[in-house]
Amino acid sequence: MQIIKNTLSSELIQSLNVFVSSNIDQPIWGCSLNSWGPDVLRGIFGAALFTEIKDDLRERLITEITPYLPPHTTLLFRLTQWLPLSGLSPHTDSDYGFAATLYLNTNWHPGYGGIFVWKEENEWKMLCPEHNTMVIVDNNEEHLVTPITLATNESRISLQIWADV
Repeated sequence: MQIIKNTLSSELIQSLNVFVSSNIDQPIWGCSLNSWGPDVLRGIFGAALFTEIKDDLRERLITEITPYLPPHTTLLFRLTQWLPLSGLSPHTDSDYGFAATLYLNTNWHPGYGGIFVWKEENEWKMLCPEHNTMVIVDNNEEHLVTPITLATNESRISLQIWADV
């Protein structure tokens, strides 16, 4: 597990935020409830929305993020809007070489849920989403995301990254 702060340039983060806000009502978003397997949705009652990042934005992400990543051949980027009651049950990303999450919300209160929790040497650890911080799951660690509470009026926004090696 690696935690990297100040991962992206402010210009690229702004471009990602503009992408989300300008496409929020477009039919480009998939839904976790009909796309993700039951192993990651056990006990989760809300939906997350996601869309793939392509073209110029994808190339800019590759340029800025690659220096932090383990060796890989291809990367898949998805922006995810975590809506109330969405989250992930304990799982591993064993189908991939590694997985990563980069947090885009400027401020996220722990009381809103959406806490990243992982198991390291038989001990559970956690990280509250922090702006422009990337978590790399590079040793097939078991992990989960606690459900987003109804206490927030905003979605938790993150960039999900998966790699083939």
